[in-house]
Amino acid sequence: MPQKLIELDAYARKAAIEAIRRYFAAQREEEISEFTGSLILDFMLSEIGPYIYNAAIGDAHSYFTEKVDDLLGLEKRAR
Repeated sequence: MPQKLIELDAYARKAAIEAIRRYFAAQREEEISEFTGSLILDFMLSEIGPYIYNAAIGDAHSYFTEKVDDLLGLEKRAR
């Protein structure tokens, strides 16, 4: 089964593209079009996004495991 791309809502996508364009302007002194920013974002989402997503899943897993362990510590002992 093909891997589903990470999708952003319209607001987040536009903000990400603008951030990429600002980065190129500030760090590379290069003005890029919205289209080019969109292509770079698509590349990042498809090629780099899964690593970031998986790291976030791992962080969430650790957090919830810790909370479940805390919850289990509240168990009452039978007499």
